[in-house]
Amino acid sequence: MSNALRTDDHYDFWQPASDRVIFSGSRADVRWRQTTSPPQAVVEVYDPGLASGTKIEWRRQGNRPFPAPVEAALRQLKGLEEWGGNWDGYNASPLDIGTQPHAVDLILAGHRVACVTPRVVLNPSGGVNLIWVKGDTELDVRINPGPTIELCIENLTTGDLSGPDGLISIDAAKNLLIDFCGS
Repeated sequence: MSNALRTDDHYDFWQPASDRVIFSGSRADVRWRQTTSPPQAVVEVYDPGLASGTKIEWRRQGNRPFPAPVEAALRQLKGLEEWGGNWDGYNASPLDIGTQPHAVDLILAGHRVACVTPRVVLNPSGGVNLIWVKGDTELDVRINPGPTIELCIENLTTGDLSGPDGLISIDAAKNLLIDFCGS
């Protein structure tokens, strides 16, 4: 059994329904689903060139390329590797590559539910912030070294902040992202 969700007429990111992290070095699977017989799928590995070595296994249908919004977010994530320490003038840490697999997992989760591509930003702890904006609301998921995950929702009109207090799991972050994109 899986928790696969339809993303469009051609691709569908899939992960096993289990408590283990799907990126232990690593991969996500993309599977084809439709009501008629699909063309023969070719399993490929997409390597975004991340320092963590995270790779994504997916099934290509015909000549359709890897999803461009996911590729754009992964390029932003890769670009964070170039920032050295003290990049903000206040002794900020360089990127902790241990945060990359979780960032990839959330980027894929957002694409899975047709959410807009997030902004990918380095935070001073060496972690990654993924920021989705929908209307006048911003969802900021902070993946800190460890990894620890925090989440904040901001109303951009009023400045009001909400979200869970304290640290959350990657699964809780994905569920909140799905709720945010679907609302």
